[in-house]
Amino acid sequence: MQGSYLRGADGAMLVCDLTRAKTLDHLETQAHNFLRINPTSKLVVVANKKDLVNQMILTGDQLDTVAAAFDTRYFRTSAKTGDDVEAAFRFLGELLV
Repeated sequence: MQGSYLRGADGAMLVCDLTRAKTLDHLETQAHNFLRINPTSKLVVVANKKDLVNQMILTGDQLDTVAAAFDTRYFRTSAKTGDDVEAAFRFLGELLV
């Protein structure tokens, strides 16, 4: 079912939780699955919960490594405050044009 849902997508946002390290591993797995179905798609890594500064576990180095593996960049965002959400969408949009 997942394959038919994702097939034909030109791009995707891969979202992880800055306060939960395991979500970065899950993100990598999902990215590989997505690219297996859509090998030429563009990706952007979105690390959410930027507003929870005292609870952050993931580091910039970890996010750099994952983003580099998928030839993209990452954005630290906050869905709560909206911080850098638009920038992430704009970046993906620019990749797709």
